[in-house]
Parts: sequence; structure tokens; C-alpha cells
Amino acid sequence: AFLKIIALFPTLMSLLSTWRMYQCKVRVNLERGQGCWELSDLDNLRMMGMYWQALVDVIFLCIQPIPLVNYWVVVRETHSKVEALYYSTDALMMFPAALRLLMLFPRLAVAVTGRVNETARIMGDMNHVSITDGLILRRLLNGSLTMLSISFSLNTFILGYLIMLAERPHSPGQGLALFANCVWNIIITETTVGYGDLSAHTSIGRAVAVFAAITGVFFIALAVSLAQQKLLLSRDESV
Repeated sequence: AFLKIIALFPTLMSLLSTWRMYQCKVRVNLERGQGCWELSDLDNLRMMGMYWQALVDVIFLCIQPIPLVNYWVVVRETHSKVEALYYSTDALMMFPAALRLLMLFPRLAVAVTGRVNETARIMGDMNHVSITDGLILRRLLNGSLTMLSISFSLNTFILGYLIMLAERPHSPGQGLALFANCVWNIIITETTVGYGDLSAHTSIGRAVAVFAAITGVFFIALAVSLAQQKLLLSRDESV
């Protein structure tokens, strides 16, 4: 319970920083002549088409284990040897709580690199390109091996943690109930090797494994493209 209470503080800080971020976006658009100065920030968000995105961000940030509240949820399994699995509400709430790290990572990467500034937005407007966090992150992933490695590592550890939560009720203390085995399994899945020594047995665990396989395909494609760019000789070097 003490750790849950402590976890509330970074959640509140994330909510505050997210609200300030949208306030800054509203001010920038107002300076460009979009929106209305007499309206509230919420009304301007709705007018600028950012209301639902802000609402989704707030919902994801608010989902986390609740202090002094923990119940057991029974999940029926039709394809497993174990007919019923017992998950705590804390474990189930950690799924969206962990996934929000993937949601916030593009903003963190953009903020750290400082790629989004007024000059970039003006150039984007001149070329009819919307400078978003997703666009900047795609540009970083296509041109930086460091950013690609960080993204792959973050994705691996988060999915490894989620598959551990999913598989722990099925085989406690062994197999994918151990975090090191889960990270190994996710890496083997993302790289499409698939040794088969460890595999998910629960429906939630298999869903996480499928997601890992899909994201692994994208990471491999980006890695091959980036390696080709780095190894390609220039015109002077090929002479």
C-alpha cells in the first residue's frame, strides 16, 4: 500500500505536465490565428481537434493500482490445463500503467532531443507537413542507432514485465513467472528466432507475445534500413 501511495505522486506530476503541454499547444495555435482567445482551454482543444487525444492521455495516466484496494479476478481458460487463473486487480491495472510508458516515450524523446521548435513548425507549415511527436520519433528511429536501441530495449522490458504478470498465476516460481526468462522470451520472439523453450500458456500472455512479434518485425525492418544507410558508400568512397 505504501508503494502505491508513492506511485500517485509521479502520476499527478505526469497529469500536470500533460495539461501544461496541451496549454502550450493551445497558446501556439492561438498565436497562429487558430482558435479563439475568449474561449477556455478545453473549448479551444475541442475546436483544434485535440480534445479526444487529451482525454485519452488523461485516462491512460489515471489508470494505476489503487491504494488499499486489491481483489482477485477469476479468468477462465478454455485452452489451458488450468481451468481458472486468479489475477489480482493490482496486476491487471499494471497492464495499462505499463503501456502508458510506450505512449509517453515519443514525447520524452522529442523533448530530450529538442527537435520540435518554432522554426521546425514554420517549415512544416510551409511544406504542408504537420510536425507531430510521432513524425519526429520516426525521423529519429530512421537516423539514429542509439534511439533505435533505446526504443527496442524499452519495448522489450515492458513486454517482458507484462508477460510475467500474465503467466505468473499459471506456473508460479518457474518458466515465464521469472522476469529474466520473460525478457529472454520477448527478445527471441521480437527477433523471430522462436526457439520454443519457453512459451505463453494464458490468453493474456499469448496476446502480449503476438504484440511482441508484430513490433519485432518493425524493429528489424528499421535496423536493416539503418544498417544499409550506414554501410552504403558515398560517391567519393566508391571510386
